[in-house]
Amino acid sequence: MKWQPIETAPKDGSYLLLRLDPSENWLRTYCFVGCWDDKHWRDCVDAVDFKVTHWQSLPEDVDATI
Repeated sequence: MKWQPIETAPKDGSYLLLRLDPSENWLRTYCFVGCWDDKHWRDCVDAVDFKVTHWQSLPEDVDATI
């Protein structure tokens, strides 16, 4: 699957592979697994402080349950 604009991402709480805007990211981590929580994108612990720009579905062999 190719990267899709974040505006098209499902916001149903399902986990996705999310890509951050590299120009705003001082950590140099550009992708992470996360989900939408009714207000913002988050990883498994906290809200993401950086701009999420794109998304992809997780590969079928990845289990993102916590």
